Amino acid sequence: MLPKENAVIEKWSEKLIQETRCAIDSCFAVHQGVLHMKNTNRTFGFIRFENLVTKNLMIEEKTSDAVHSYPTVDALIEAGWAID
Repeated sequence: MLPKENAVIEKWSEKLIQETRCAIDSCFAVHQGVLHMKNTNRTFGFIRFENLVTKNLMIEEKTSDAVHSYPTVDALIEAGWAID
């Protein structure tokens, strides 16, 4: 059995998924110009405020140059992302 800190999260709770939808739809929870995100694969990223208001769902990873773009909030959630 893996220690808890190494456990893989298969899916976020329904409450967190709903909070993610609300935060993206209303541009809520933006701190210092970004909406902080986390992924079930244990990576972290953010969506810039200017992308949120234009519904450009582009997540930039915090520890790499990787950028992920999604056509819908559903696609973003399906890919494992949620607000952090």
